[in-house]
Amino acid sequence: MPTFQQDVNSQPIPALRPRDAVSVNGTSSALTSTIIRLSTSADANYGINSTATVFLPAGAIEYVRIDYGDTITTDAPVNVTEMD
Repeated sequence: MPTFQQDVNSQPIPALRPRDAVSVNGTSSALTSTIIRLSTSADANYGINSTATVFLPAGAIEYVRIDYGDTITTDAPVNVTEMD
Protein backbone atom coordinates (compact mmCIF):
# COMPACT_ATOMS: atom_id res chain seq x y z
CA MET A 1 0.00 0.00 0.00
CA PRO A 2 1.41 3.43 -0.94
CA THR A 3 2.29 6.01 1.68
CA PHE A 4 0.60 9.37 1.06
CA GLN A 5 2.20 12.74 1.68
CA GLN A 6 0.62 14.63 4.59
CA ASP A 7 -0.90 18.10 4.67
CA VAL A 8 -0.34 20.73 7.41
CA ASN A 9 -2.92 18.93 9.59
CA SER A 10 -1.08 15.59 9.24
CA GLN A 11 -3.86 14.22 7.04
CA PRO A 12 -2.99 12.12 3.97
CA ILE A 13 -3.17 13.78 0.56
CA PRO A 14 -4.39 11.22 -1.99
CA ALA A 15 -2.55 11.74 -5.25
CA LEU A 16 -1.92 9.88 -8.47
CA ARG A 17 1.29 9.74 -10.49
CA PRO A 18 0.95 10.45 -14.22
CA ARG A 19 2.37 7.90 -16.64
CA ASP A 20 2.22 7.91 -20.42
CA ALA A 21 0.20 10.64 -22.14
CA VAL A 22 -1.12 10.49 -25.69
CA SER A 23 -3.41 12.57 -27.86
CA VAL A 24 -6.35 10.50 -29.04
CA ASN A 25 -8.50 11.51 -32.02
CA GLY A 26 -10.51 8.45 -32.95
CA THR A 27 -9.91 5.19 -31.07
CA SER A 28 -6.98 4.43 -28.75
CA SER A 29 -5.13 1.18 -28.32
CA ALA A 30 -5.73 -0.90 -25.18
CA LEU A 31 -4.99 1.06 -22.00
CA THR A 32 -2.76 -0.43 -19.29
CA SER A 33 -4.03 1.53 -16.28
CA THR A 34 -7.24 1.62 -14.25
CA ILE A 35 -7.47 5.42 -13.97
CA ILE A 36 -7.03 7.93 -16.79
CA ARG A 37 -7.02 11.73 -16.89
CA LEU A 38 -8.75 13.35 -19.87
CA SER A 39 -8.26 16.95 -20.96
CA THR A 40 -8.94 18.93 -24.12
CA SER A 41 -8.47 22.44 -25.45
CA ALA A 42 -11.69 22.26 -27.52
CA ASP A 43 -15.10 20.72 -26.83
CA ALA A 44 -15.03 16.95 -27.42
CA ASN A 45 -17.00 13.78 -26.77
CA TYR A 46 -15.52 10.50 -25.57
CA GLY A 47 -16.61 6.96 -24.80
CA ILE A 48 -15.02 4.00 -23.05
CA ASN A 49 -15.37 0.84 -25.22
CA SER A 50 -18.20 2.58 -27.07
CA THR A 51 -19.05 5.50 -29.31
CA ALA A 52 -18.07 9.00 -28.17
CA THR A 53 -21.19 10.19 -26.30
CA VAL A 54 -19.86 11.72 -23.04
CA PHE A 55 -19.31 15.49 -23.35
CA LEU A 56 -15.95 16.94 -22.26
CA PRO A 57 -15.96 20.76 -22.43
CA ALA A 58 -12.88 22.72 -23.49
CA GLY A 59 -10.44 23.25 -20.62
CA ALA A 60 -12.02 20.57 -18.43
CA ILE A 61 -10.00 17.85 -16.72
CA GLU A 62 -11.78 14.60 -15.92
CA TYR A 63 -10.54 11.46 -14.13
CA VAL A 64 -12.17 8.20 -15.22
CA ARG A 65 -11.90 4.69 -13.75
CA ILE A 66 -11.48 2.05 -16.42
CA ASP A 67 -10.56 -1.63 -16.67
CA TYR A 68 -7.27 -2.95 -18.07
CA GLY A 69 -7.49 -3.25 -21.84
CA ASP A 70 -10.32 -0.73 -22.29
CA THR A 71 -10.13 1.63 -25.25
CA ILE A 72 -11.28 5.25 -25.52
CA THR A 73 -13.03 6.71 -28.55
CA THR A 74 -13.13 10.46 -29.18
CA ASP A 75 -14.61 12.72 -31.83
CA ALA A 76 -11.90 15.41 -31.42
CA PRO A 77 -8.34 15.49 -30.05
CA VAL A 78 -8.28 14.57 -26.34
CA ASN A 79 -5.17 14.29 -24.17
CA VAL A 80 -5.29 10.92 -22.34
CA THR A 81 -2.87 10.36 -19.44
CA GLU A 82 -2.69 6.98 -17.72
CA MET A 83 -2.34 7.31 -13.93
CA ASP A 84 -0.79 5.15 -11.16
